[in-house]
Amino acid sequence: MRAAELLKESGELKHKVRTVSDLVNHLATREEGDSNYSLLLGSGASVTSGIRTASNLIKVWKADLYARLAEGSGNDHPDEASIDAFFSSQCASWFNPANPYSSLFEKRYDLPSQRRRFIEKEVDGRLPSIGYAYLTAIMDAGFINTVFTTNFDDLLNEAFYHFSNKRPIHCAHDSSVHSISITSKRPKIIKLHGDYLFDDIKSTLRETESLEQNIRDKMIELCKEYGLIVLGYSGSDRSVMDVLDFLIKQENYLKNGIYWCLRPDDEVNHQLLNLLWKDRVYPVIIEGFDEFFAEAHSVLVSSYLDVENNIKQSKVRKTIEEIVKDRPKLSANSVISRDIESIKQINVRSDIGKFIDDPDSDVSGLSIYDIRNLMEVDSYLKKGELDKAGRVCEDFKSSAIEQKSVSSYIRKLIEISNKQGNSAAAIRWCSELLGLDQFDVGSHLLMARFKHNPSEKYEYFNGLVKNVCHSPKLYFEAARSGFKLLKMEYKKSVVSLDDLISHVERSLDLEPSMANGAWSLKYDLLSYKEKIELEKNLVEPFVDELYKRFPCSINAHRIKGGFLASKSDYKELASVVESLRSMHSCSSISRRTSIDLCILNLVDRVVVEEGDHHSLSILESFFESHKVEKESAAYYIAKANYEIGLKKDIDEAKLYFDKAKSVYDFEDVIAELFEFDVALASIRGDVEGFGSVDFKFYLDVLESSKHNLMEDYYYNVRFSILVKASEFSDAESCLDKAYDNGLSLDDYIMNKTYLYLKTSEYERCVLFSEEHEKILGEMEDEAKFPIIVNREFAKKKLGKKIDQTALMNIVANSGKKSVKICALRILGREGEAKKIARSKIKCNGLNFAHYKSWPVLEGSFLDEMNPYE
Repeated sequence: MRAAELLKESGELKHKVRTVSDLVNHLATREEGDSNYSLLLGSGASVTSGIRTASNLIKVWKADLYARLAEGSGNDHPDEASIDAFFSSQCASWFNPANPYSSLFEKRYDLPSQRRRFIEKEVDGRLPSIGYAYLTAIMDAGFINTVFTTNFDDLLNEAFYHFSNKRPIHCAHDSSVHSISITSKRPKIIKLHGDYLFDDIKSTLRETESLEQNIRDKMIELCKEYGLIVLGYSGSDRSVMDVLDFLIKQENYLKNGIYWCLRPDDEVNHQLLNLLWKDRVYPVIIEGFDEFFAEAHSVLVSSYLDVENNIKQSKVRKTIEEIVKDRPKLSANSVISRDIESIKQINVRSDIGKFIDDPDSDVSGLSIYDIRNLMEVDSYLKKGELDKAGRVCEDFKSSAIEQKSVSSYIRKLIEISNKQGNSAAAIRWCSELLGLDQFDVGSHLLMARFKHNPSEKYEYFNGLVKNVCHSPKLYFEAARSGFKLLKMEYKKSVVSLDDLISHVERSLDLEPSMANGAWSLKYDLLSYKEKIELEKNLVEPFVDELYKRFPCSINAHRIKGGFLASKSDYKELASVVESLRSMHSCSSISRRTSIDLCILNLVDRVVVEEGDHHSLSILESFFESHKVEKESAAYYIAKANYEIGLKKDIDEAKLYFDKAKSVYDFEDVIAELFEFDVALASIRGDVEGFGSVDFKFYLDVLESSKHNLMEDYYYNVRFSILVKASEFSDAESCLDKAYDNGLSLDDYIMNKTYLYLKTSEYERCVLFSEEHEKILGEMEDEAKFPIIVNREFAKKKLGKKIDQTALMNIVANSGKKSVKICALRILGREGEAKKIARSKIKCNGLNFAHYKSWPVLEGSFLDEMNPYE
């Protein structure tokens, strides 16, 4: 069974599963600074350091041995099932399915020296991953004192050498382990199966049947007063499992229990499952070795990994410092003097690097002088002296010789040009950058940022994928830019929807992980194809297969949840959200933050309808009982909308709105902040200290963020602000620019007709709509319905005959009740319209504020519907 099955409500060990937070809290609780737990590490701890796991090697060895032993069987291309069947039926005399690693290793390599050389080659040159840096710091702080490991590598010892001033007691021999004192404060590393440097490593079936007597006795002794945390170990060899099984049966041993860490996809074998059933043994679902110790470190030691301080405290660094100080005055020797000066320069380079503020800055390979020069340019940027920064950077670039140096200065000049709003200069610098390496994908992505015309941008990417065809990112960008162009032009477009889907498929072939944004884009493309070309059953099978293929992926949950929200299937959406919350409880801090953002995205798409308890429960469970890892501006504004919309609590909503405006990332949700501010003013007016909306504040913030925003988004948000500020002429100009830079045609027509209603230009509204009559016929229903409403209301205001058939079609077929309300009112069915409006406002009070700004619902329509009076 998979470890993830333990988490299920029906899982047989659900009641025993503990969270990462539970385990870290146990580690933190100690008496007089002494550790309460030892650690047992298996091969899973070394995966991110580049060492293959036992399961990886088993597959390789099986394939090799099958090719040798099954020669002439007629099956030259066997699948995994065929190979497994062969070993079970034909190799029973030597192959042990309960311990395939050891039996295959012995069969593959005859002699101990051969096995040692294989392991030496496997671990040679591998460096500790960041998880080992976290573990070293935790051991330095005394939370763990002893580590048992079945691994042959030396990664933990290496991590102590790099990151700590302490030197652990390191034992890999049965004869020497008896001398280790249980009371010693020095960290202890005990290799249960030996060290790869010696031929007597334990790796074969007979060798792993039992531990050497002294090792076994020491493990029992060290486990008497402590608990044990097991991580990265499958429990597949009897030598260790027999000892653990013996110890857990003794009341005086492992008093703090065994906490067995498992990733969701880990296979739980029969022997391990039996152990997990025993008292004082608990499974803990983790994301991985590095992620577990990252979270443990953040709670036990520090919120960040102080590598710099560790390096300064290391013996290497202290030795270098002593050499540089030259207390014995050895620099009198010319050779020693030269080398001491060289060492000083290396230290200066290291110290300068920490002052580079930009986390994306790549200073590797740059000279000290280049780094100092870039720091100087950054100092002018921070002061807002863009012109001076540009001049100084150009001077530095002109004197640079190395390509790496030239590239760094050009990238900085591109950044400066972007902040200046000088696209022409940015493109010129991008061209120069591409001259250094015409196949560099990052340089092409930079160039594309400054191709604001959607058609030009698509042609650029479409041309690139024919020449730089190895990049999944370029195929993704070609599809994304093409999709934007298609939605601008509809059937007039030269873009083929099938070509875009082909680009996405190619991107996913090259990079099939869920980190590839092409999965989300494929969902969007298939949804569009269903709606526009009326092809059925494209999206649901894709979403279901994706969710099944990546059951632990946050993005797969987001796509599945988005699909369910689009169908208003809130019962199933609640299950997806609950699945995310289950993942949240056993994830690392950074992953919990990502899960929170995903749930927030899904919650934002929930529309509460009267009588639908599923939609309401999703919102209530998130905002009332879910604890987010990081309270961002996005969370605060969502909470403000919840408080004012569903709970009708204006004071509490205002509190969260103010919090959203005060946090560091408020610029990311400036549009949402503005909409809430307008709604609040609409509900309460200028009384009780709420005041009017500060339009200038929002315009200024938007302008300061312009260089980081997509052009169509920037102009469309600016349009919304200017319309509310009654700056209609400037608003229309912004809307036109938004369309020129990629705003979809349906949004453009809808916003344009809405603007003409706001300015009482009813004739222009009708004419503009009729000019796009053919396009309306190509649009999906929900996109064109608001445009038809605007057009028919303009006709009614002009005294013209309205299209009752079109309006009744909206009433009958629109899934959006707010649009139905408008259609009903134009048709003169005031009572029906008011009934639906009251229901919508009852469910969410913000609807009252939104309806007040709609020309179609002007006059006395909303009288006596204010839920805040």
